Amino acid sequence: GDMTDQGSSRGQIFGRALPYLIMANGLTAAVDAIAKHLSPELHSVQIVWGYFTGISGAFIILTILKGLRFQDVVRTENLRYQAIRSLMLGLTIAMLFIGIAHMPMTDAIAISFLSPLFVVLLASPMLGESLGLSRVFAVVLGLVGAMIVVQPSFGQTGWVLLAPLASAVFWALFQIYTRLLAIRDPPLTTLFYTAFGGVAWMTLAVWVFWRPMSSGAIVWLAVSGAMGLVAHLAMIRAFRLAEASLLAPFTYIKLIWAAAIAWIAFSEIVTFSTGIGSLLIVLSGLFVVCAKQGDTSR
Repeated sequence: GDMTDQGSSRGQIFGRALPYLIMANGLTAAVDAIAKHLSPELHSVQIVWGYFTGISGAFIILTILKGLRFQDVVRTENLRYQAIRSLMLGLTIAMLFIGIAHMPMTDAIAISFLSPLFVVLLASPMLGESLGLSRVFAVVLGLVGAMIVVQPSFGQTGWVLLAPLASAVFWALFQIYTRLLAIRDPPLTTLFYTAFGGVAWMTLAVWVFWRPMSSGAIVWLAVSGAMGLVAHLAMIRAFRLAEASLLAPFTYIKLIWAAAIAWIAFSEIVTFSTGIGSLLIVLSGLFVVCAKQGDTSR
């Protein structure tokens, strides 16, 4: 009954869903670093357009290697959901990249980490998932951790902070739609609409911000696209295996990836508060898995 379901879902997230989510977070943190690296040369919207174009190119190569037929991949009865989901992703990344261009990378990502809170709040009305107190507490704990990480250089005010904050809302909606589609469409179908939908939405805006691209920038965008392809496949797989509100606190792991990459790539120093905050973030994830059993079996 309920208890065995709880136990199996906990085993599922540790054994199967979690490694996919950790890998996806590491790869998206690397993509964010590439965006920061390119931001002096290209506008954020152009970087997002290039990223989706890179994913699309990688997707075409993947389908050829797998010997898949185009019409099989494209078939969906959830076109509206797919279109909304790819738009949410485009807006998420554009807003995050605008933030990253104007503030330390770890700060921008930490602010965008309000998203698990929104996921937990939206998962109840949109997905019908039970909203246990332990999940809310875990997300708030993770949020406190994220804010401890961000606090030392919270020098930005005004519109710059709004960009990663908007990113958080769009990212939460994206994850909700990922969960809705993960149980309706095959992963490659959702990935197709992620990539080509993203290119379509971004093409509407990119011409306004277009700047000439160096060959180096093109290579970086292609690399980010290949990373994005793998990250999205991993993420779709994770959301297929476990509930969105259960996975939400674990998306904070990206902050640890981001701090490490920012240190290696941009010499952004990881402070003591970053360490403490990261620890709270990890604890919040562990808490939700351990507390989940007691939460619904009463």
